[in-house]
Amino acid sequence: MIKINLIPKEKRKGKPLLLYAFLFLLALNLSLFSTMYYNGKRAIADYEAKIEAKKQDMARLEPIYREYLAIEKEKAQIQQKIDVLEKIQEGRALPVRILYDIAHALQDAIWLRQIKKQQDRIEIEGFSNQTEFISDFAEALAKIPYMRSVELKTVQEVQELGMTVKKFSLEALIGS
Repeated sequence: MIKINLIPKEKRKGKPLLLYAFLFLLALNLSLFSTMYYNGKRAIADYEAKIEAKKQDMARLEPIYREYLAIEKEKAQIQQKIDVLEKIQEGRALPVRILYDIAHALQDAIWLRQIKKQQDRIEIEGFSNQTEFISDFAEALAKIPYMRSVELKTVQEVQELGMTVKKFSLEALIGS
């Protein structure tokens, strides 16, 4: 059998060139895509290896982290105890100072029956044979720097141990 090509010669030459160009571009694209694919795959493998290394580091550091947390917890407990001790230390000197200052404000003709301290308030109950001494005592207490609003609540004449004396009650606020 004889084959006859009826396509003119000019058109015959262009087809193989177009086909070769297409095949060349196809091969170029395939090589570019395969290069990008393998580079991406290699990068993923590198990142996975780094992730695994970090996981191993974390596993190795886990006991140290637990120890750190235990130390922090213990530190918080110790700080809480220190705070309580400091609070006790602060409040420790005030009652002694109050008694000292009240003792120095007393005169010979006054004797106390009761001293009550409740939070920032103090109540004093006592006796005297003269009203002047009671007012002098209240004024002396008012001069103490940490006592505010010294107020004489009551003064009554009562019989105590066979004597007529003046029973008094006063209040003051304590604090700065």
